[in-house]
This record gives sequence, C-alpha cells and structure tokens, in this order.
Amino acid sequence: MVLWENTIEKRFFGLQTVITLRRSGNNEMQKTVFLSDEKNEEKFSSADLPWNTNFTLQSAVGDQRGPESISMKLFRDLDLAPPEEISVTPEVVDEALTTVISWNNQDVFEDMTGPPVKMKLWDAREDGEMKVIEEKSFPNGQYQTRISLEDGYSWQTKFSLNVDFGTKKGRESQHFGLFNQIQLMPPTNITITDNQSTSYLEWTHSLELGQFHGLGTILNIWMVDPSS
Repeated sequence: MVLWENTIEKRFFGLQTVITLRRSGNNEMQKTVFLSDEKNEEKFSSADLPWNTNFTLQSAVGDQRGPESISMKLFRDLDLAPPEEISVTPEVVDEALTTVISWNNQDVFEDMTGPPVKMKLWDAREDGEMKVIEEKSFPNGQYQTRISLEDGYSWQTKFSLNVDFGTKKGRESQHFGLFNQIQLMPPTNITITDNQSTSYLEWTHSLELGQFHGLGTILNIWMVDPSS
C-alpha cells in the first residue's frame, strides 16, 4: 500500500493525484493511475506488477501535471527465506517408490498469504557437479508434493526449495536427496540348497518399505583358489 500527504492546502475541483509506475532498470512504463485529491492511499499487488516496480507521485489538473516526486520502490525488500520444516518421507504406492515432500511456507503479507514456492530438481553427478534438470512451481497454500522413482528420475536426484517472485528470488534451501536417503540393506534369510552339480539360492529383501518396481539384487560370484 502506498500512503502520502497532499501538499496543496487549498483543494479545488479537478485536482488529482497521479501515480506513475515504472520498471526499475529500463524505466519501462507499467501503469498510470489517476486519483481524486481526496484519496491519500492506494493498494497494489505483486500478482499484477513486477517486483522491481518503482513509483512516483505528482499533482495534476486536466492535462497539466506538476513535478514528480522522487522515484521509490513499490514493494519493500523482504527477506525471502526458504520454506521451513522440509521433510522427505519415502513410501511405496502401488509398488512404486514414492517420496512425499512437505514444507511450511512463511506467511509474509498482512492477509497471511505468502509467495509461491519453486522446486529445483538436480542431477548429482559422480564428479560432484550439480545440474538443474527440472523446475516445478507450487502456489501459496500448497505444502506437499509427491515424486515417484517411475517418473524417470535417477536414484541420485536431489531437490531444493525457494520462494520466487520472478524478479525477486528467495534464498535456496539445502539440497535434499529424493530417494538416496533410503538405506539399501543387503538381503537376509539367505538359504542354499545344493547337490553335486547345482546350487539353488533363496533370499528376501529386508527393506522396511517393502519391495517396489526397480528394486533388484546383485549376485557376486567369487572363485576360490583351492590351493589357499
């Protein structure tokens, strides 16, 4: 909300206040608002205007305008911290490994709403470099999403969250693993049935989540030196 005091003491018919909105940097005109001199406030929303909008005020009568005020930022600087209480919970849904991601978005406006949340999905490479492979946006009021291993993401995929106003970027959270927080424990209950020519092995997976599509077993066979 923009508040001001009219400096013309004697008011008369036709006197107006003009608010001019421009984008900072290139000074591109965004909007011009004409108001009766009886008003001394006006509301603007970041949903309709860029975050880097500046404004000036001036008095006007008809086509004649007085000098403009100094240019000021329309939206105050906010410390857009990343969402809080980020949690990652794996579960198996219809035999598909699924990660439930939850967060608590900060309320930063008077009406107890907040900015949208952006999720970046990162490919964690073996050389340690991180590359953004996808971005998702969630409106204010959504605090949870689900991502499945069957959506095509790798086991090493990580994600981060930040609030986003387009030109106003919030600080990014730490990187969280989508799936690799699950400990892939070795199979248990291993039994061997053999005879002179054949060995038959059986085992069960010990993951508390249960089995899911994509879960496999690596069997290593070692040659024993008979002379050792």
